[in-house]
Parts: sequence; structure tokens; C-alpha cells
Amino acid sequence: MVHKVHKREDQAVIFGVKSAWDLKREAGQLERADSVPAHPVAAEQRLLAEVNANPWQKAVLLIQMASLRPKQEQRAAMLEEVAGCLLSAERGERDLHAASPTLVLQSQAFSKPLTLNPKPLTLNP
Repeated sequence: MVHKVHKREDQAVIFGVKSAWDLKREAGQLERADSVPAHPVAAEQRLLAEVNANPWQKAVLLIQMASLRPKQEQRAAMLEEVAGCLLSAERGERDLHAASPTLVLQSQAFSKPLTLNPKPLTLNP
């Protein structure tokens, strides 16, 4: 956002001087760009409760929540939790595949090509 405002200031020769309305609008945009959006604890807890059963979804949610944290220590702690979620999700996937004897690789299931008509095709003139 800051880059966009400075670019417009540099192009004042081309587009002319900014109006008071433009200056007010850009000042508001710069203020909003600097502020961190509020993240209510209740909303975060509700979202975490909804995705708690799925470690993949929980990891994505925690990544998004970490990006909104103002302090590096908070972000690092959340990203450590993300790493734990992803490791447990991977373990769950591996356990699921190991416990399922009916899974067959595609190359094992179709060893020979399937032909519908074994006779060669001939055209009658």
C-alpha cells in the first residue's frame, strides 16, 4: 500500500496534484495498513474447536492465525504447533495406509491391458 501511494506521488507530473479527498482516503488506507486486525479470543477458540478433529485443517487455521500475531515469539510458538499438527497428520495417514490391506497399487491391479475385441479390425471394401 505504501508503495502504491509513493508511486502516485511520483506520477503527480502526469496526473496532476492530488485532491483533498484523495489525500484523506490515502491517509486512511495507510493507517489501516499499519494496524493489525483484531482477533477475538472467542472466535479463535470456536474455530479451533471446529477443526480440532482434522489436523490438516487445524494446521491451516494456525498458519492463518500466526500471520496475524504482532510478536515474533507468538508466531514462532504457533508455527511450532503447526509442525506438530502436520507430523501427527502424516502419522495418521501412514497408519491408515498400513492398516488397509485392500489397497492395491494401480500397476498391480491392471497388469495386462484390457482388450474388448481380440480379433483384428478389418475393413470390407
